[in-house]
Amino acid sequence: MTALILIISSLIIIPISIVIGVVWVIVNMLNISKAAKIIITITVSMVIINSCGLYNHHNEKASIQEDVPDVKETNEINDKYHLALQAKNQKDWNKVIAVLNAIDMNVVRKNTEAFKAKYKINSDKDLKTAITEERRNESLLLSKEERESRYNELIKIKPITVSQINILKQFAEGMIEIEAGNYKKADDIFSRTHDAFESDIADEYTKISNETRKKLTVEVPVKVINATCIMKYDNTFRTEIPYFTITIENPLDEPIHVSNLVERAIHKNGESAHYSYPFEYECTKSINLDIPAKSKAVYKWHSSVFLDDIKYYLLKIDDFYMKNSQKSFTESTKYTEAKIFKVEAKY
Repeated sequence: MTALILIISSLIIIPISIVIGVVWVIVNMLNISKAAKIIITITVSMVIINSCGLYNHHNEKASIQEDVPDVKETNEINDKYHLALQAKNQKDWNKVIAVLNAIDMNVVRKNTEAFKAKYKINSDKDLKTAITEERRNESLLLSKEERESRYNELIKIKPITVSQINILKQFAEGMIEIEAGNYKKADDIFSRTHDAFESDIADEYTKISNETRKKLTVEVPVKVINATCIMKYDNTFRTEIPYFTITIENPLDEPIHVSNLVERAIHKNGESAHYSYPFEYECTKSINLDIPAKSKAVYKWHSSVFLDDIKYYLLKIDDFYMKNSQKSFTESTKYTEAKIFKVEAKY
């Protein structure tokens, strides 16, 4: 401890001694009294030492000032962003894009980083997400009420972020394509953002995005139109397993090959009936069935879901191969909606 004090004292005393020594050598050259030399040396030394301190303080202050957002620039960003929101409400999509393009994104990023630093938000995530996660973080040394109060304060005063601007801009770009009837282009634009949580238009963005995707969704034409399911006891597995007889219809003008059928077994308690996957289990069954154009085909098989008390099965066809076109159905469309057939399990 004594050694540490000596080292710190040396770091302070030595520079001061050097300054006083240099000043004394210079002042000593003057033809004046010794008392005057001492007074001048002390005065000049104090001025020099004080000046060094002020210089360092000025540099430190300047360094901190560089990280503080310019109030005028911040106000301009806020004004432009809210002008863009007004243009959105007026459905002037080109104006939305033009106004947002005029915002200096470097200043936006600087504002976000300065805000995180000021309020000690230790997260690399987008600002609204980071603030929300902090609110839920029970490991922080804050009560629930304190976390809630801090959340409300930060959400109210947080700066405009890059995500907010980008999502609003994407919304406008997507709406331009929708009004032109280009739903695929609009969907591609909306798909850039999988979660619009950071924006002020999250609900509207999600709603329009889903409606656009629905317009591109094609119902799978080949489907199960009839099925029976008889549960029979199996000696090998020592439980009842389902035996299916299903009818699949091909309404197309060309022959097809169905390679897989998707099944989901529902237990009497409403959950999935597979013991290993209690909620989201689906089984893909390989059936390899050829069906002529505009025809129906019957297929029989027994399933592999080994659990008692099956209530019903859900069957669907997601994909098939078109023989004349020589391509998979899913290759010809972006989104598909398979018709689900419900078949009761008979014991």
